[in-house]
Amino acid sequence: MARNTPTFRFITAVPCVLALLLLLALAFSQSRASEFETPYVTRAEATMVLLLTRLPAVPALKNNGRFADIQSGAWYEPYMLAAERFRIVQADPLRRLRPNQTINRAEFVKMMTYTFGLPQYVVHRYTDIPSDSWYASFAGIAYAYQLFPRSEPSPKFEPGKFLTHKEVSNAIQKLLNARGTNFPPLTVLSDARHAAAVPKPYLTISNLQDEVTIIHGTGTAPARAPVSEFRILDLFTGLRISDLRTEVLTLVNEQRAKAGLLPLQANINLQNSAQHYAEDMAQKNFFSHVGLAGETFRKRIEASGYYDRFLRATCTTAKDCRRTYALAENLARGQKKAADVVAAWMASTEHRKAILHPFFTDIGIGISSGYWVQHFGGTKN
Repeated sequence: MARNTPTFRFITAVPCVLALLLLLALAFSQSRASEFETPYVTRAEATMVLLLTRLPAVPALKNNGRFADIQSGAWYEPYMLAAERFRIVQADPLRRLRPNQTINRAEFVKMMTYTFGLPQYVVHRYTDIPSDSWYASFAGIAYAYQLFPRSEPSPKFEPGKFLTHKEVSNAIQKLLNARGTNFPPLTVLSDARHAAAVPKPYLTISNLQDEVTIIHGTGTAPARAPVSEFRILDLFTGLRISDLRTEVLTLVNEQRAKAGLLPLQANINLQNSAQHYAEDMAQKNFFSHVGLAGETFRKRIEASGYYDRFLRATCTTAKDCRRTYALAENLARGQKKAADVVAAWMASTEHRKAILHPFFTDIGIGISSGYWVQHFGGTKN
């Protein structure tokens, strides 16, 4: 007996520009072949529901013998082929997509990450994620959006646990409640993953330096750009990020000590600008010294209030009224540990130059979802 196409129940509209519907429950056909009888979600079912949250209509693709286990005319044929086209799933060495295989939490979170363009290496507090596991870069999403129930203070991801249809529905609902429905097109996400798979020099690190001379005038700081607040990770990653910042600062100052330089001091203004930019890149899935709104790192540092102490000080002589600041920004993406990111920066001439710059006295460190930002500052006079 052939298995019928699963049916869905969509209820409760979400207020958004596109007025898309949230998936709150899954109701599956009662006529199921005995070999597929399971209370858990299969790969085909997962691809179907994920694609239906992203596309108004799934293209009617045909297998034509391309994949060994995709039956022509089966209900899952267009979904599995579309998921493969968008690089949400991949065929195994035998050219199988395994539509009827039950999926676990680890695989489903990976599929969600690829479907919605979510950041990887999100900081989490799971205690059962080996750092070298294939799913280590995806697990943090489950923690950040509370996709699955967990027990504190030692939460576990349970990567091998199978998912019920209700659990899949709830996970998607939680993500859309938190992030809305404005995600990059699937074609853009697919092309980006393809491009990222091609090795490129300096893909994961970047450096930019600048100088700015501030003239003391009215005693007020430059106009500040509004700073967006990202709340997703605030409640449960603050302590971990603080630990990582301390590790990075310690390693940086060890390198400066070897070069006979004074240690850098953590500066709250530079920290705020670096943290905001790390979160901005992670949220919007880009990597550049120029933000999507066109702002430069110099503008980000100015908006942080880094110059305020000088501008508010008493100005008595021409020399007192003029100060030249040296500034720099180091970026990195994808490193898992503080030691890894500092080693990557020190192995690059330009990044090493910033870390060992004699004029720099202050540093701010930002960390979010595998993105690392250093903002440096100091005066030349």
